[in-house]
Amino acid sequence: MLLNERRLLRVEDVIIGFEHLEDIGRLFGENCTFYTGMIEGINTKMNIDILAYLKEPSTREVMWAEVLIQGIMAGRTVDMNEVEATFTNRKMVETIRNFAEKAG
Repeated sequence: MLLNERRLLRVEDVIIGFEHLEDIGRLFGENCTFYTGMIEGINTKMNIDILAYLKEPSTREVMWAEVLIQGIMAGRTVDMNEVEATFTNRKMVETIRNFAEKAG
């Protein structure tokens, strides 16, 4: 695998990651300590209600964008064509583009 391929943060992988987060609640049970601890940790660290955010398509995209931006800030790259094809919120696309361009 080339170095650039390892650095690429794919939108599809971010989406799958959030789907797996939701799957844990269904698979382990929403009252399982592993699941509730994970959700509480995310909520506390990010000062949000992650489950509420994931229920709404518009705020779900905000979560995707947050992960992509954090990845860019950590030295990862994103494919802006993939971002543009996936996101319906044009403001999120432009925000991600701005971070990607600054990271250059």
